[in-house]
Amino acid sequence: MKKQLARGSRKRYLAERVETEDEFRSAREAGFRFFQGYFFSKPEIIKQRYVSPKHIVAMQLFQEVCKPHVDFVRVEQLVAKDVALSYKLLCFVNSITERIEVPISSFRQALVYLGQDRLKIFVSLAVASYISNHKPKELYNLSLQRAQFCQLTATRRKFDEHKDQAFLIGLFSVLDAMLDISLDVIVEQLPLTESVKEALNKRLGPFGELLNLEECFEKADWQGVQDYCELLGLSYEDVARDLNEAQRWSQETSSLV
Repeated sequence: MKKQLARGSRKRYLAERVETEDEFRSAREAGFRFFQGYFFSKPEIIKQRYVSPKHIVAMQLFQEVCKPHVDFVRVEQLVAKDVALSYKLLCFVNSITERIEVPISSFRQALVYLGQDRLKIFVSLAVASYISNHKPKELYNLSLQRAQFCQLTATRRKFDEHKDQAFLIGLFSVLDAMLDISLDVIVEQLPLTESVKEALNKRLGPFGELLNLEECFEKADWQGVQDYCELLGLSYEDVARDLNEAQRWSQETSSLV
């Protein structure tokens, strides 16, 4: 098997159902390039109830992008406080945005070029990448995958109530693993509605069930995926397409930064 997975091989293999750090290390040593499993969404043993000082600006940015009407002057001020974060954001904008004739070199230029809705997503992506840089890259990939899957699925009427926050709901669902702080502590620091908090903390409501569906996919629990499709009234074929597209997009996006 290890010979088949030799790093020189042109084939790339996906290791499914990675549940522990030992399994992750063994699979990586064996030559697997892609990984999927519940291990990546598990926080380490929680030892703190507050965000560490190095992540305060990141949390302040998350607080801003969660608001219905984002104050982009405030966002620009926060981004300017951290050179590394500012650089990462501009890298995102220039790498992912198509058909840029002139490189974007400032936050204000990015706002004019992208518009508020798209820039809000770019800020969220950059902040998530920034706070997860000490974690396995697969965790960041997973956050992107969940975010994109929620956004793709939110076009259905059942998800109308919070469709504008679908991307953030998916992204925030792994913040506990990124920050090693209980998710209920994190969401209390963010200006989210009670129903969004319940979706994240208790997996209640349509988006809570959608996150459960995504987690079944991560565990390769195909019966669970089928059951949640039926519960949500979604076509299994449509969901499978969205899941595969979200996985492709997350891998492509994370490779750019």
